[in-house]
Amino acid sequence: MAILEAVKRVNPLIWIADEKIKNEKGRPIELGIDSPFFFLDSFYQDPAHKIVVRKPSQVGVSMAAVLTEIHAAKYWGINQIHTLPRAEDVNKFVPDKVNQMIRMNPCMKSGLTEKETDAISQKQFGKSFLYFKGTVSSRESYIVSSDRNTYDEVDRSVIKEIANYSSRLEGATSLGLERWISTPTMPGFGIDSFWEISDQKHWRFKCGHCGHEQHMQWPDNIDMEKEVYICSRCGKEITIIDIRSGGWRPRYSEREMSGYWITQMLAEWITPASMIKSFKECEQGLNDLTLEYFYNHKLGMPYVSAESQIPASLVYKNLIEKEHTELGSVIGVDVQLRELYCIVGDEQGVYGIIVLKDDPRYTETEGREGKSKWQRLAEIMIFYDSRYVVIDGGFTPQEVVSFAKQHPGKVYVNWYKEDPAKVKTVRFGDEKGFTEKTKEDDELKVLSDRSRMIDLVLSDMKKGAIRFFGKQSDDRIKELVKHLGVCYARVVEDRVGVRRREWASTGKDDFLHALVYWRIGMMKKIKEEIS
Repeated sequence: MAILEAVKRVNPLIWIADEKIKNEKGRPIELGIDSPFFFLDSFYQDPAHKIVVRKPSQVGVSMAAVLTEIHAAKYWGINQIHTLPRAEDVNKFVPDKVNQMIRMNPCMKSGLTEKETDAISQKQFGKSFLYFKGTVSSRESYIVSSDRNTYDEVDRSVIKEIANYSSRLEGATSLGLERWISTPTMPGFGIDSFWEISDQKHWRFKCGHCGHEQHMQWPDNIDMEKEVYICSRCGKEITIIDIRSGGWRPRYSEREMSGYWITQMLAEWITPASMIKSFKECEQGLNDLTLEYFYNHKLGMPYVSAESQIPASLVYKNLIEKEHTELGSVIGVDVQLRELYCIVGDEQGVYGIIVLKDDPRYTETEGREGKSKWQRLAEIMIFYDSRYVVIDGGFTPQEVVSFAKQHPGKVYVNWYKEDPAKVKTVRFGDEKGFTEKTKEDDELKVLSDRSRMIDLVLSDMKKGAIRFFGKQSDDRIKELVKHLGVCYARVVEDRVGVRRREWASTGKDDFLHALVYWRIGMMKKIKEEIS
């Protein structure tokens, strides 16, 4: 018994098997080479300090991560952080998956009160804590220290906040363990950037007919007509028995970071026929699906087509150099820690692309070094005779609301939030039909659908309805193009298989959002002038 307990302490797989641990649906967790999830056994036992998993949707990696976290909390006595992109993801994932699994397993629930079992943001197992955090708020990442972090869905997360969470591992006694897990998006971004510096393990196996060693690739290992997987050399059918006979083989064995690439072609419950069907739907653009979706969510590979990105020509074709007035303007403001990114314009077009900084060394406001970015915003509101200003409320809401209260009827605070009824793209708090439950500061609020608003702005640019005063050589025009160029459209799938289209970025995109807020302000101005 003592030997078994010692082995269970070291190896999560032995613990899972001995305790007969069940998943959140009450079904036994299957392990070993004969299980559907045979390709996860190595992940459960991997001793590497840094692990990356580039994966498709719905292959069980996130729950495998949680199982190893609970095991480590109970047996190793360490603190851990598990991040998800947003607080909403945490509020869905923990009650539906983690808490349900704890209820199904007495060995996990032992020592936990009912309140602790139902808790969402943290679990305490003895002296160990397991925290579940989102990556949207920078405040989240500075609260706790950790021995091991798991960054789940990296490509949908705020990358700079993942770096902040990483700093929680720098304590003198921290084990410094990190794991990155995600469905990929763009090449060289997010999870793919970590995969590139890992040892790049592929699941390699030998063909039962010719003995050729290979790993599953699309379309080399698929026969579209027969709807079967085939050997990439001899073309004969390969079976799940052939695939199971293989194992993880690193491409760069000398590298310290352990990396796994998982594809749905390894999952026996996903048939070749279903993969072919999905590919054809994506190829034809059915149900708003794209080839990006197939490569990202089915093959676990990065892929972005040119059609999904914002070309520089969209700005350049709308440049004008004629004279313009600067009265009755609208200003859109994206907020960062030390900067405000501002787009200024009116019906004529955009004539101001401005960065306001707290930094006293900022040269564009010579003689005003002692003023904050908010004081400088108040000054340009006067200079441009602003009629409406719409400011990002998601980053530092308290100071943004405070500023808005100083300018009633002129300054609005925007939060990206879809209309539950899917009817309105933008909802102003001081207009009829605003349906928020809380009434405090409603007159300052704007709620907008993020993806639909970006689509609207780009549609206006394609039609020539948004113009930009300036030349292609202007530094600010170049900066705007750069901020738009890091954005791309993608189809994402949540943990229950629901798909939705959204805009994402691989870098600084502040001027794009400032342009969105400016467009929202223009909606308000045009509506007020008509009425």
